[in-house]
Amino acid sequence: MEKYIITFEDGQHYITDTYTDDDLAGLSSGVLTIIRLSDGKELQPDLSWSELPKWGEF
Repeated sequence: MEKYIITFEDGQHYITDTYTDDDLAGLSSGVLTIIRLSDGKELQPDLSWSELPKWGEF
């Protein structure tokens, strides 16, 4: 089962097995971020997954 980290706009992190349409609305409005744990990719508002930069490569 896939796991995700959801980060709310106040910086609080949560772990979940699923995300909802409400979560996707929050993603689209910039209220939260969704990270897939299996490969460390971030869900984008267009529902594509993008690579996160490696720590120290910014």
